[in-house]
Amino acid sequence: MSDKINKEIYTKLANRIYDLDGEVYRVLGSSLGRTFTGNRDTTIRTLSMMMYTKPDGHLLRSELALISNMARTIKDESERSRLMTEYDEILKEIEQLEAAANPPTQPNDLLNVP
Repeated sequence: MSDKINKEIYTKLANRIYDLDGEVYRVLGSSLGRTFTGNRDTTIRTLSMMMYTKPDGHLLRSELALISNMARTIKDESERSRLMTEYDEILKEIEQLEAAANPPTQPNDLLNVP
């Protein structure tokens, strides 16, 4: 995948994560605040760079876990379901990006050295 395509994918995913955080905060009306408190542009750039430079995703997953923990406390079942569905879709996309960034090594690949 080219760097331009990766950047677009990371930016799109970062926007979805930022929007999910805002929506969970809005639905909860929480006094605890959002996970991502910076302005949108800075946060999107930070999230995108995190995905690009740390493809293993540990820090990103930790941030998402905070959002999902808040979403799980939503009392309205339909809102909770809607937001947890979005969370699950984002998490699956992150897992696909991680898999693409870290393809498994096959034992036979080591034997087929020219």
